[in-house]
Amino acid sequence: MLAARGGHVGAARALVEAFPRCVAMVDARGVDALALCARSRDGVSTALIPVLLGLGGDEGGEEGEEEGGGRELAASASPHSRDADGNTPLHHASAAGNLAALRMLLAAGANPLAKNDYDWTPLAYSQTVAAEVYFKNLVAEFERRKVEGLRVGEERERQRAAGVRLVDEGVQAREDVAELAAGRQWSSPGDRGGVVVKDRRPERGLGIEGMRMRAGSAD
Repeated sequence: MLAARGGHVGAARALVEAFPRCVAMVDARGVDALALCARSRDGVSTALIPVLLGLGGDEGGEEGEEEGGGRELAASASPHSRDADGNTPLHHASAAGNLAALRMLLAAGANPLAKNDYDWTPLAYSQTVAAEVYFKNLVAEFERRKVEGLRVGEERERQRAAGVRLVDEGVQAREDVAELAAGRQWSSPGDRGGVVVKDRRPERGLGIEGMRMRAGSAD
């Protein structure tokens, strides 16, 4: 937490990877490392937010990944955590005007409508009109993506259900063909020297052209 408060990203990253359980620790006011990074006014500690959320980091490139920078943590911070006053990390980010932290936390699923113990949402702590507009646009953007994701999921479900119906219809068609074939009586060659077919169930209509009967075949 001291490393996060002081903006020592490298030291904080090393400590998180070595001691992942320290991520959930809080100070006397119930503020965890994620909230401390979110309320970083200079934005230095903001780079630590993905690491605390267990999303890894993009710093260090391939070398960092080989050293474990992209590993998943055994414990990660929650974007829904609250301090002693009921503030979430999103409250702290909004109050500090940390726009990058706002985007990261919203992308991680933070609730923009969460209220603290004083019945205030994060939006109420926007320091400037520009920050407030940016916050509202971010929320609208993520809500739009959520709706689009739901629509895509519903469309996939409809396609899957349609595929099941097509399979069921195919099975029923094969069963009808089998029943039709079973209802026919194949006699021995007659005077014409051919095969005489007597249909016991003419009410089922004509057969399927080009379909080879599997039951009662004369082959």
